[in-house]
Formats: sequence, structure tokens, C-alpha cells
Amino acid sequence: MSAIKPSRGYVFFPMLLILAVAGCKDGSGTSIPTTADAGRNAAPTLAGSPAVTISTGTRYEFLPRAGDADGDALSFSIRNKPAWAGFDVTTGKLSGVPRDRDVGITHGIEISVTDGYATTILPAFSLDVAYVEKRNVTLSWLPPMSNADGSALFDLAGFRIYYGNRNGEFPFVIEIDNPGLTTFVVENLTPGTYYFATTAVDTAGAESSLSEVVRVTI
Repeated sequence: MSAIKPSRGYVFFPMLLILAVAGCKDGSGTSIPTTADAGRNAAPTLAGSPAVTISTGTRYEFLPRAGDADGDALSFSIRNKPAWAGFDVTTGKLSGVPRDRDVGITHGIEISVTDGYATTILPAFSLDVAYVEKRNVTLSWLPPMSNADGSALFDLAGFRIYYGNRNGEFPFVIEIDNPGLTTFVVENLTPGTYYFATTAVDTAGAESSLSEVVRVTI
């Protein structure tokens, strides 16, 4: 089966506002000895500048920088973790995607690291989840009429829409099983910049190369 020749996609969208995300100054942690051996031990270091605001539907990630001059194994802990976020005790990474129900401020978030002898704590911070109205993007394309070798296309099965926030990186995929469909609305997008591309798929599962990538700011 020869590959399907992709068609050029067209995007129609409204112009919308972009929400800026603020951060805080880079901070370093305060070390606290935890055992009698602390006098012979170099306390672990911990630093980083977590973002202090996040929009609903947007992924939040904060990974502090940690080290230990003695090469001791490190483990992390957190106080007052937001309910919507996850925390990795091996890396100290705080991450998650807040939803509309998570709007509000979480106060006194403290991330700490220990080498078993001393504990270092980052300055506490608050994290504000703000509601952002979602937007839709309408995509429209022309279906292909021929295969890449120029032969007529008779077995078109559908399309795939690829999109993401970086050109060439498309973590989101929408499957369209209707070969007669030429318009699709991507819903509930938060403000920002998105990149879209489409492919055609035949009944044997063969997929065309990507169409021209289209940049959309909402």
C-alpha cells in the first residue's frame, strides 16, 4: 500500500488573550542538623524558584536543585502539598494539572531534602491557582484525492489531528474515523500558543506524513 499524500491544512481561530505566569526569586534552603553526626557531615544543598501562580488546565512543574558534598543518598519531603499535585520523594519534583475545582491559594508549601544526618528546607511559598476561561479552535482541511505515487485514493479511512505547545512536539492526538469529515473543533484549550498538523489514514492503517504545521495563539 503506498503512502497517502497529505493535504495542506487550514486553521481558523479567534484572537484571544494570553495569561502570563509569574514566578518568585530564586531561593536557597536553610539546613537543620538532625543527628549527633551532623557536625562531621556536610548538609545537603537545596535551591530553586517555584512559580507561584498557575492557570487551571495548565501543567505545573517545579524541580528544585539538590546536592550533597559527601555523596550521601538524598530523599525529599513536602509539607502542605496542594491536593491536585503529586510529589516525587526521590527527586523533589512537584507537579500536576489543577482543574476548575482547585481554584484558590495553597499557603506554606515547604520542600525539604535530607541526607539522613541533616535536613535542608526551601523557603515556604504559596501557590495560587487561577481560573482561566477555555477557548476552542476550529480546524478545517481538504481531504487527499490521491496516494503519494499519484494513483487515485479509494480507501481513505479518516484523519489524525496532532497538536501541542511546541513546534514538532505533539503530545495530543485526536482520531477521526470519518473520512468525509473536513472540520473539527478542538475544545477547552487554555490561553497560549499551539501548533496543529493533520495526517490522513487509509483502511490498511497506512498514515500520510504530516501536513503543514499551523501556529495558533489564543
